[in-house]
Amino acid sequence: MSQPPPPPYAGPPGVPPPGPGRTGGLSNRARFWIGFALAAPVMFVLAFLTSVPSWVLSVVPSLDPAFGGVASLVIGVLELAGLVAALVVERTRWWAIGFVAGAATVLIVLAGACVVILVAVLGSSG
Repeated sequence: MSQPPPPPYAGPPGVPPPGPGRTGGLSNRARFWIGFALAAPVMFVLAFLTSVPSWVLSVVPSLDPAFGGVASLVIGVLELAGLVAALVVERTRWWAIGFVAGAATVLIVLAGACVVILVAVLGSSG
């Protein structure tokens, strides 16, 4: 007795068909490390965006000084909301977790660099 032909939607032999248990694209590990690697440049861009209202105030002196504070606060809240949204959405969760881990690493390294600079300055002055 011969076997029936495979359905027309089946892929090549040995390759599991796409389905609910199979996701295409990058693995979670790859998404994490990409988010980790992008942490420093993204932090730089976010810091730049947060400082834009202060720059606008220096260029346009007729604006109310409260504008800079309120605008920086709004931008900061939007950045935090974007991070929370990235953590909640399943497709971007591992990118966001990698970003948080990378940002923490950057801050720890920068804090260590500050300690080294402070020790060097205090050692040279006394």
